[in-house]
Amino acid sequence: RRSNRQPLVLNCDLSGGSLNVHGATARVVELRYVTAAEARRPRDILSNVFDRPGAMELLKAGGNRLVCDIIMDQKVLPGVGNVIKVEGLFVAGIHPLATASSLTDRQ
Repeated sequence: RRSNRQPLVLNCDLSGGSLNVHGATARVVELRYVTAAEARRPRDILSNVFDRPGAMELLKAGGNRLVCDIIMDQKVLPGVGNVIKVEGLFVAGIHPLATASSLTDRQ
């Protein structure tokens, strides 16, 4: 907490110029949010530490949920968007309306 109550100023030097923010309201992000985001990193398909077996385990544990819905759940597979979902399901030969419980180990 600032004791002098001066307005906050944020100056960022960027490659194409600078960004200067004056008098903005700042909010501290809770550590729980950061911790939760870091815990999902191994399931982020774009991460260099992607845990495929762990992600597949979560996907297959989806029971009667539709595969297309589980894939788009950012708590299960963060980083997946519609293009990746559609292309991935097509390449794997999985119908988007299949349920998680119907997946085989090969799929």
